Amino acid sequence: MHSIKTKITAMTVCVIVIAMVIATVLGVTAIRNIGNHDAQQTLLLLCETGQKDLDYYFQNVEQSVKTVEAYVEDDLHVVDDENLQAHMDRVSDGMLLAAMSILPCRAVPS
Repeated sequence: MHSIKTKITAMTVCVIVIAMVIATVLGVTAIRNIGNHDAQQTLLLLCETGQKDLDYYFQNVEQSVKTVEAYVEDDLHVVDDENLQAHMDRVSDGMLLAAMSILPCRAVPS
């Protein structure tokens, strides 16, 4: 390493290697940060969607329960002891229909 040409070449190679290492580290850090941010956004959207789906499902269940309750209560006022079994059969059928209307694509046992 006595010539100036060798010294300049070695210094140039060292500067290029250092610049490449710095650029690589910055690039990897930026990619990791972008990936983490995108993953957080995706998980947040999935959670919000799941929450809305559950809210909609529970609202349907609540509405079905209120419908069956109103039906049973109205029907129960006019039922005497002899017709109680027929009333129970009608209520059972009504509950089955209500369950089928709120269950997402599942078979309801009959």
